[in-house]
Amino acid sequence: MLCRPDAEFGLEQPFELAHRHAEPPGYGGNFIGAVGSPLHLGHGLEHQIVADAGAQPQLQALAVGRRLDAVMNEPLRHLARKVAAMVAYFKEAPPADAAWAVFFLTGRRLKRLVSYPAIHAWTLAATGLESWLLEESYAVVGDGAETAALVLDQVAVVSSEDVPLSEWVEGRILPLRELDEVHATYRQYLSRPDTYGKTGPGSALKKPVAYFSAEFGFHESIPNYSGGLGILSGDHCKSASDLDLNFVAVGLLYRHGYFKQQIDGEGGQEAVNLNQNFHHLPIREVRRDNARVLIAVRILDRNVLAKIWELHVGRINLYLLDTDVAENTPEDRLITAEL
Repeated sequence: MLCRPDAEFGLEQPFELAHRHAEPPGYGGNFIGAVGSPLHLGHGLEHQIVADAGAQPQLQALAVGRRLDAVMNEPLRHLARKVAAMVAYFKEAPPADAAWAVFFLTGRRLKRLVSYPAIHAWTLAATGLESWLLEESYAVVGDGAETAALVLDQVAVVSSEDVPLSEWVEGRILPLRELDEVHATYRQYLSRPDTYGKTGPGSALKKPVAYFSAEFGFHESIPNYSGGLGILSGDHCKSASDLDLNFVAVGLLYRHGYFKQQIDGEGGQEAVNLNQNFHHLPIREVRRDNARVLIAVRILDRNVLAKIWELHVGRINLYLLDTDVAENTPEDRLITAEL
């Protein structure tokens, strides 16, 4: 009946919702919600209601209620669920998250943070496509960012972590507007001619220094470390980059990294494996002639194959070995499963 949609909205009067919404969602007609007032339902529906009810006003009102309930009930229920979800969100959301939610829900948008030429250049570098092919793709799609997402082999997915909306906007999206400046500073850093490795005693190193470590810690975006050893190894790599030494680092790439700690409802520690997709990390698979590169490492009485991933750390490169390849035995594939 007519009272049911109103009850879902917490309205006391059966037709109060009708007075508030002259054109309910999903409904093409117009109506005035009061018994005895004209109902303009469109498509001849009001005539059918009167014909079904006869001449008695009480039966007409009952018929109107039943027919209107059938036409309107599901859209109103859907709208009620939306309103309830929004009410629940704003009751619990931190003020910063609530402010950004209002910003987006009222139809406002952030200004473009990254220029199309920058997106175009990054996509070419990441995919190796010809510029003309990317331009043709852009002409079909019509949006630079969407084109980049479509042509990349792997697109970084949204983290499964419960990241607050304000952190997404203020900590991850808005900083993109500084990328051009950051990139220019980085290019200037790489091109300095007066480094220790170019003009100082470091220039005496004709052959590269090979640096091996079981773990390297640079940033949380590549969780391939557990603690002090990884951070120390990462600092050595950064120093070698700043000095511009002839230096190369070698390590292992762990599918599950080091476990992520979380606390359950009873205060106990839980260890959660990361199960990383390496294509979502700031590393690149080493390939030659568009084919993967495998190396063989002798362990006991057998050869273990490893795929190679490359990470740029300023001026130096870090190569990480990954034994999770089909050519290895199940046991050997687990060598680089976790730290």
